[in-house]
Amino acid sequence: MKKVIKILLWGLCLTPLIIDKSVFFPYVAGENFFVRCLLVLAGLLFLISFFVLKEWRKEVIERTKKLIRNPLILSILAFVFILIVSTIFAVDKYTAFWGNIERGEGLVGFVYLFSFFVFSLFLFEKKDWLTFFKLNMFVSLVVLGREFIQFFSGMSRPGSFLENPTFLAGYLLFIIFFSITIFYETIQLEILRARKGNLSLTGWKYFSVLVFILSIFGIFITETRGTLAGLGLGFVAILIYFIFKKAGNFRKISIIILSVLIVFSAVFLATRRSDVWQKIPGVNRVAQVGIGDSTTSTRLLLEKTSLQAVNPVKNNLSKFLVGFGPDNYILAYEKYFNAVQFNFETTWFDRAHNELLDRLVMNGILGLLVYLLIWFFFFKTVLKKKNSPSLWGTLFLGMAFFVHLLFVFDLTITTILFFAIIGFILVETESSETKVVKKAEQIETSKGVMISNSIFFSVLVLFLIFVFLKNDLPEYFQMHQYFSFIKQGNPANFFNYENSLFEPFTAGQENIRDNLLVVTSQYHNTNNPEMLQLFNLATAEGEEYLAKKPQDVRFMIDLASAYGNKGKDINNLLYIGKCEQYFRTALSFSPDRPDLNYSLGLALLYEKKYGEAYIYFEKVASQTDSLYTKNNANLEKIMLGLNSVLKLNN
Repeated sequence: MKKVIKILLWGLCLTPLIIDKSVFFPYVAGENFFVRCLLVLAGLLFLISFFVLKEWRKEVIERTKKLIRNPLILSILAFVFILIVSTIFAVDKYTAFWGNIERGEGLVGFVYLFSFFVFSLFLFEKKDWLTFFKLNMFVSLVVLGREFIQFFSGMSRPGSFLENPTFLAGYLLFIIFFSITIFYETIQLEILRARKGNLSLTGWKYFSVLVFILSIFGIFITETRGTLAGLGLGFVAILIYFIFKKAGNFRKISIIILSVLIVFSAVFLATRRSDVWQKIPGVNRVAQVGIGDSTTSTRLLLEKTSLQAVNPVKNNLSKFLVGFGPDNYILAYEKYFNAVQFNFETTWFDRAHNELLDRLVMNGILGLLVYLLIWFFFFKTVLKKKNSPSLWGTLFLGMAFFVHLLFVFDLTITTILFFAIIGFILVETESSETKVVKKAEQIETSKGVMISNSIFFSVLVLFLIFVFLKNDLPEYFQMHQYFSFIKQGNPANFFNYENSLFEPFTAGQENIRDNLLVVTSQYHNTNNPEMLQLFNLATAEGEEYLAKKPQDVRFMIDLASAYGNKGKDINNLLYIGKCEQYFRTALSFSPDRPDLNYSLGLALLYEKKYGEAYIYFEKVASQTDSLYTKNNANLEKIMLGLNSVLKLNN
């Protein structure tokens, strides 16, 4: 039974390769469903084993006694507790609990990944972790292979099976650590064999070197600036470690290398506009960083927005303490949106692209402090390891990944791998000493741990099963069914199976109903009664969705746009009136977004409310000097036309 559970957990290594193009967000939703299937099965077997296998139950109890005293474990448990509290006080409690299919997070998403951490802590020994690392290295070769094929085919910033180059770069940081660890462990094994007179060699050290080199190149090809900064600072962290440890020649060499790096950095900053740097993948994007850079400017605006959102003077104290709730960042972003962003890009952001700011906004100052506490104890635990390449690799990974997270957000596969690193270092650093206690006291302690373990594992596994059956499984089938109907192109199918498409209400309903709105509103044949009937079904389901999730502004915009598009097509003032109504509601959540003001102005224009329409167009022109003026001649034409009409009416 234990072996089967280990195989299921090892199977998570395949996560980066999972793509399902028959669902929304094929590079994310497929992965998350795969991960959750494995973890539910592993959890069920784990719970059965705990109650059935007496000897293993004793092992679990004894291991619990050691783990529960570990500050790193306690800080992770504290973070889970903060997430629960944050979910209870969340603005959008449904999303905070269930998450969405685009990110696969929320409280539910984190508990799934936390369950991997829990199961592996009690099942994996050092050799099991090394197997996990080796499997990840094999998978990374496939990932890297596709990345290089994409790159040499002319793709700029390839993302391989992870689609997003930034996510790929973060993943490869862990592969670098795995290659360092396996290389070191292989060398140690060969030394041990040599002492016993066995000179047989393994190919793992050569394989590790190959994966290490390819991963470094892979990160540079992604041109992800935050990860490249993490790569450099991870290396610097090792040099500083050698300097302060005064490790003989290592100290002298480290001082020389660090000095060279400082000089090189100064030269690079002075000459970063040179054509030489522009020809090196990765370095070219680092050389372009500056206040005028659109990405940098947008990120700085997001930082200001994030800090405003948790300012206790502007918001209530609960937002400051426990945040807006998991996966609720977009609500804070909408409320404190800065219109200057439209001078750089018009994207809606559901993350700050900085894990610390995400934690601050979604989980409050308490969530951020506990999250930082995890990192503090992580590094403290790492430094307890004996001075070896294994320690250097872990120190490198910790620093590199932490810096990487300052420019992006965590995702399913990197969270799994980070938990794997923590599990590995806990196995390596765990003290073999046992506390001497009286036998009666030991029996009493074991009984208490037995009861608490039984409750904890039962609640955790039953929670996973409940979530899987209540949301994950029906959600996945709903998406598959929806896409099969879309491909058939027969509206009648929706009326025959609408109950199974829209019920039960799952996290995937946001995307199913939203997509149906977009598809039906863009169908311009006004003589097809079935399509009009389908449009009415889509809007009815859309309104029902908003009744359950009234804070979803992006969905509200699509519903308003659907009514507006169809209203223009069939000259239906009732639809255009609903378009106006929903855009007004959306503006109440985010009053400074130029696109919302522009869209409401158009709706009012179609209703011949010229004076009010002019006010909103004028507001757009004053909000941004880029998108709706320089790049949108329509605004100027509309305002000139409205001016003429208003003068005639006066």
